[in-house]
Amino acid sequence: MRPKHKFYIDTHKGANALAVLALIAGYDAWHNETAWLYLALHGTYGLLWIWKSLRFPDKQWEQEVTRGYGLLTWFTLTLYWVGPWIIVRDDLHAAPWLLALCVSMWGVGVFLHFGADMQKHMHLKLAPGTLLTDGLWARSRNPITSASCSSTPASACSRATGRRCSCSAPCSSACGCPTC
Repeated sequence: MRPKHKFYIDTHKGANALAVLALIAGYDAWHNETAWLYLALHGTYGLLWIWKSLRFPDKQWEQEVTRGYGLLTWFTLTLYWVGPWIIVRDDLHAAPWLLALCVSMWGVGVFLHFGADMQKHMHLKLAPGTLLTDGLWARSRNPITSASCSSTPASACSRATGRRCSCSAPCSSACGCPTC
């Protein structure tokens, strides 16, 4: 039995705090408040992601993947560690107003992300096969990013075929969605 895709994603998200802490230690950046804030935000996000994955998992990450594809996912996600590496390597210090803005934006982003995921999870449970068109999903096929599978090819396929897929995005077998 192969591991689920979420295993690789969740372990990487969980490793964020350790990776940033290792960078702080490796570059002796204990004095760098920007690095500490990055650690706090991304470390907390990683733990929240794992909690979310356990409580209301996303169907697309539940599929089994080959070890090679899983490792490719893990190492691709490692690009997220370039930011904190640059912060500690160059000893960058953001202005206090910018740090405050980052915390505010992070809070709003996590709320919208997890709120949209919870809404999608409950909708799929309570009304499978129907299109999610209210709440955070009222004006966007993906409330967090417009560059998702469900917001572009799926919409065109839906208009052509009139079908809906179980991920609640309009689609057809041509959209590439793993649940179609």
